[in-house]
Amino acid sequence: MPVSPNPRSLLDGRSCTTLTRSCGLRDEVPVTAADKSLVSFMPRDAIRSSLLRIVTCAGLIAALSVFACPAWAESPTVRRSIVRDIKTWAIQYRRINVFEVAASPYDLVVIDYRPDVLYGTEFPFSREDVKLMQRKPDGSRRLVIAYLSVGEAEDYREYWKRARTMTPSERPSWVSTENPRWRGNFPVRYWHGEWRSILFGSAGAYLDRIIAAGFDGVYLDRVDVYQEFAAENPKAESDMVILLSKMSDYAHRLNPRFLMVLQNAEELTTQTVVRRAID
Repeated sequence: MPVSPNPRSLLDGRSCTTLTRSCGLRDEVPVTAADKSLVSFMPRDAIRSSLLRIVTCAGLIAALSVFACPAWAESPTVRRSIVRDIKTWAIQYRRINVFEVAASPYDLVVIDYRPDVLYGTEFPFSREDVKLMQRKPDGSRRLVIAYLSVGEAEDYREYWKRARTMTPSERPSWVSTENPRWRGNFPVRYWHGEWRSILFGSAGAYLDRIIAAGFDGVYLDRVDVYQEFAAENPKAESDMVILLSKMSDYAHRLNPRFLMVLQNAEELTTQTVVRRAID
């Protein structure tokens, strides 16, 4: 995916640091007592540090290309038409100003689903906010995609409130050790049912809230986390594929035109089920 040599911030027009990073997803497993202790405080969502990249559409359209779809979803032709005219896009995860996004020229913008966290409480964008950001200055439609980490838990999310007082040994068994490259981020055993329930399947789950807010799709991060669990779980890859498939089916039942964008783990796209799950 080609990147502009001088990415600019939607916030203030200054150059931003361009970072490179990965993505992740999964299925379910029996729930332990330790798991139950954390799921009670775990609502759902995902972000990453402040960053904006403006890119040409070649790589993005490749990622958004729709393959086969379930019978109840939009046809591949219809889904492809949603991204056909995208030529530029931008990404910014923090300090998001609704009016600055609306005033920007980009055809597609990736943002976090909530602009800020105050005292451990997330304040997501309203449906009206999303509608405003979806309208370009010339009146044409912009796609607004929400960031969602499926392979790591983040300590600045609502669901981490109680975990702040827990020792590592007290945390649920599906929370792994902290990512040394990203402080406050913890790879998760995504095949556990409790983590899945944080991601999707109820009104309070992150994917559900993103869809309810009117976002056009999700930008799935840390799908590649399955590689880190390969030694521990022989089914790590297939478990991730199952998670992607289940999330996609669920999202498209709620909104047949909803886009599932894979940020990384592109090696999984050799599998038909993954090509059907992502756009």
